[in-house]
Amino acid sequence: MKTILSLVCAVFIALSANARKVEWMFDATDFTAINAATLYVKYTQGNRYSVKVRVEEKYADRVELSVSGKTLQLKFRDHGEGGFSWEDSLNVCVEVTSPVLTEVKCTGLAVFRSNDINVSEDFSVDMSGATKILLGNVSCRTCHFSVSGVSVMDVGNVKTKGAVVLSSTGASAMNIKHLESVDNVSFDCSGASKSEVSFKVRDIDSKISGAAKVKMKADARDMDMNVSGAAKLELGFTGEKMVVGSSGASVLNLDVDCKMIRATNSGANVFSIAGTTDDIKVECSGVARINTTKLNRF
Repeated sequence: MKTILSLVCAVFIALSANARKVEWMFDATDFTAINAATLYVKYTQGNRYSVKVRVEEKYADRVELSVSGKTLQLKFRDHGEGGFSWEDSLNVCVEVTSPVLTEVKCTGLAVFRSNDINVSEDFSVDMSGATKILLGNVSCRTCHFSVSGVSVMDVGNVKTKGAVVLSSTGASAMNIKHLESVDNVSFDCSGASKSEVSFKVRDIDSKISGAAKVKMKADARDMDMNVSGAAKLELGFTGEKMVVGSSGASVLNLDVDCKMIRATNSGANVFSIAGTTDDIKVECSGVARINTTKLNRF
């Protein structure tokens, strides 16, 4: 493991309107993953390795940098005095450049920002605590995004050649402008999470539970959707076949354009299907109902 806070270049102290700033370079190469804890990371994909730290002088001795295996470890030591926020973490900034990035892990109050990430390998993001991740366009082989706690993920366009696994739990938020893949997507939301996503993929397997809220636009061959608890789903689906099941006190509003629908409902909930389909079969138990009055209204 490289020495923590290795000072490769001289330390520069600059005066700003608010506080004194300290900058230095950290010598790190051959890493393909970043693990960030309670600081701000600005990542750029480039043809060289570079790690530059810029912090308020009062925080300088609390920044720890190291490389373990293929992972660049970036950490800010919070002494537990409280009051440290996302806004404060922006004053503890690490600018990172590398040729390849395949994994990002954020914990605590970390903030991670990047424009385009283009890799021929698998790409994964794991967020917990109260983190934020802002990504532009992502191109990779497969991708795995996991968001928990009260973390927030905002992603632009994602394009993969392989399978996609997405998970949002706790009180987190996952927003993906558009995801395109020739393979399948597994998409699970639980807790009190909120997600807004758009997919153009082969098949979708999705589970929404707890008090999760999901707004989804999906273009796929087949979709298998299960909604339970007090979850809410607003879905626009275009494809071949949809199998959807609902239970508990969930709320489902579907607008479809597909050949076949198989829908079941066993809860005291709100379940409506609009749009067009060639073949629909519904099955309800107890007091459950599925409203299809707005389906196939030519």
